[in-house]
Amino acid sequence: SQKNSNEIFYPYTNLREINFNKVNSNLRNTILNKLKKKPKLKYKKKLIFLFANCPIDYLENFEFIKFLSKIIIAGRKFYCRVSHLDNEYFKNYLAFKKKKELYLDQHGGNFSFANENLYLNYDKIISKKIYFWDKINNKKYKSHFKSFKLSHNFKNISEKKYDVCYVLSYLKKYDFQNEYHENYDYNFKIEQLKNFFKYSNRSSKSVIKLAPNRYKFQLTISDMKKIGFKKNQIILKNSTLFKSKLLIFEHLSSLIFETRKENIPFIIILKKKNFFLSNEGKKILKIFKKEKILFESGKEAALHFNKIKSIENWWKSKSKIMNNIFYN
Repeated sequence: SQKNSNEIFYPYTNLREINFNKVNSNLRNTILNKLKKKPKLKYKKKLIFLFANCPIDYLENFEFIKFLSKIIIAGRKFYCRVSHLDNEYFKNYLAFKKKKELYLDQHGGNFSFANENLYLNYDKIISKKIYFWDKINNKKYKSHFKSFKLSHNFKNISEKKYDVCYVLSYLKKYDFQNEYHENYDYNFKIEQLKNFFKYSNRSSKSVIKLAPNRYKFQLTISDMKKIGFKKNQIILKNSTLFKSKLLIFEHLSSLIFETRKENIPFIIILKKKNFFLSNEGKKILKIFKKEKILFESGKEAALHFNKIKSIENWWKSKSKIMNNIFYN
């Protein structure tokens, strides 16, 4: 309540899609028209781009969200996780709250891979403390590596039902770059997925793990079937990760870190230039590429693993490298 100034609040709801009022674009149009009429204005094209693409919640709806945030959120001490980035009401509330204490849980593995000028610097500014849990930040931030989110729920799974589990992130057909450490390249990712299954000799024993439904325009089972995949190839359960001999990630995901405790073999298929990497991230991906853990082509990855008879033995040969990156 408002009276209890020590209340801890967990903002975990994605509130970006809530709109109680009809959007009036007059303000945006007025700004754009004025910019267009100034031929000698410095950075004119960039300003026009900025205001043309500025999210509604930061322009037309800004004052409304500012007003409503004071009603639905109260207190001054908060602990929250990744989702504070999705909650525009919570961010607005914090921006105008003078005396506040925000304690943040790390955004999975992205802090290690992503350039510090993105997530980390922003979170340092708004928070009193950040709790890190992936290995790479241990030495610098004295944190402890714990793969706690997933592994403790699936300790007794020993059967490897699938040869490969192709793990998809919150893959969106359209997106206003809310994940600003990465360029969502939908067409590229779908193409690599299709090529891996086309050229892999393990396709009949492979599945695709879809992310939980969270965002608008996110890839669905129906979309996957239209692309050409069968319903029995598409899995939603997290337990699938622990029933697979090899995981394939198309994203520098938290799951890479969360599955390390169980030491599940993995590879990554992505386009390096689509990510805004930290120096640590560049170093890791360079090692992964050399060791044939990172690929930029689904076909290349499939053909490489067609030559490998035992994934288990292949992974054992990478144990020293994995230990150096994730556990030391």
